[in-house]
Amino acid sequence: MTQAEFLALRRKAFAKLDTDKDGVLSFEEAAAKTIANFTGADADHDGKLTAGEFQATSSMRRSGDEGA
Repeated sequence: MTQAEFLALRRKAFAKLDTDKDGVLSFEEAAAKTIANFTGADADHDGKLTAGEFQATSSMRRSGDEGA
């Protein structure tokens, strides 16, 4: 991968996170993916991750389900 290809991927990832398209990331924009991942892992919807729920997130990352 060239430096230009790498930077193009980073720009694309930034643009995807910048949901209001103002050219900067707010905390909420930057954290949205983490919040969504947490919510998805919280199988019993209690707002907390058990060790088992957290463990299940590692298999999502390995299989590529986590996204960009």
